[in-house]
Amino acid sequence: MFVATSCFVIVDEGSSASGAASGGLPLGAMLCVLLKVGVSCYCAVLSEKYLKAFSDVPLTAKISGMSTTWAMMSFVFFCFEPEVKNNGFFANWDSMTWLVT
Repeated sequence: MFVATSCFVIVDEGSSASGAASGGLPLGAMLCVLLKVGVSCYCAVLSEKYLKAFSDVPLTAKISGMSTTWAMMSFVFFCFEPEVKNNGFFANWDSMTWLVT
């Protein structure tokens, strides 16, 4: 994933339509990608650790617990989003979004 994203950034930077090529890679974007990969790997290892620690609990219960935590944290995060506070959660949903959900 990191290699694919890096290749896209390098190729996209070379074919910039702005007319003025900066001549360098966007280091901020590269740092964000590296940070995302590192955090994702850490979370995967941490999840695996706790899934193995509770080996006596059925797999369906473990998955349910992880999904519940994910849903609660998603709710907390979107409550602090300014656009959601002002316009409501469903304000920017179109017919395709409804179709997917």
